[in-house]
Amino acid sequence: AVFSGNVCVEQGALKITCSKLEVFYTGGGSRRDDTDVDRMVFSGKVLIELDKRRGHCEQAVYQRRAGRIVCTGQPWVEEERSRIRGEVIEYLLKSKEVKVTRPRAVIHLPEEKQPRGSAADEKR
Repeated sequence: AVFSGNVCVEQGALKITCSKLEVFYTGGGSRRDDTDVDRMVFSGKVLIELDKRRGHCEQAVYQRRAGRIVCTGQPWVEEERSRIRGEVIEYLLKSKEVKVTRPRAVIHLPEEKQPRGSAADEKR
């Protein structure tokens, strides 16, 4: 089955939105009567929300039996003020872990307040 437009899939704490979704069933076909969902391929501005994490990529493949989502195409994931990018990002749904291949972290720490009498105050 193929869905396009503003696609949104929700299951428990997991929410995925994208431009196009292809669903493949265990019977090898792409129709609902081919039994259970085997995998789902999300493409086009994929946004993944899981608990406090948000992620983005160009393509994500949900492998139902393995319980994981594999993201490619400039993927990143963020939690609170930290963001990490990588070549491939995998969400392991059962353990709620995230694996990043070739990671590049971008961490934003809260700004420190300058004490009175600091160099910043002297410039005023």
